[in-house]
Amino acid sequence: MGKLNRKPTSELRLRVSTNLRALRQARGYTQRELGKLCGFTHSFVSNIEQGRQNVSLATLEAFSQGLGCTEADLLLRRRGQDGWVAGYSSEKSSFWG
Repeated sequence: MGKLNRKPTSELRLRVSTNLRALRQARGYTQRELGKLCGFTHSFVSNIEQGRQNVSLATLEAFSQGLGCTEADLLLRRRGQDGWVAGYSSEKSSFWG
C-alpha cells in the first residue's frame, strides 16, 4: 500500500484559507477578534489564512462556531466575484453558489 500522504493538498489549504478569510471579513471580524472568539491567537488565524498552518477537525469546528457557519462552509469550493476561485473546478456549491 505504501506510505500514506498525511498532508493536505495545497488546493485544500488554499480553499480553507480563502473561505476562512472571506467568512471572517463578511462577519466584520479582525483576525484578533476571531482568534479571541475561538480561543486562538491572531497569529494562528493569520497563519491559517495564509495557508502556512494545517487545521484539525477541532479547529474547523471552533472556527465554524465562532463564525456561525458550518464546517462544510470552510471546506467547500465557493464562487468568487469573477467566477470560480482560481484553481478550483467549475462545479457549483450549494452553500456558496
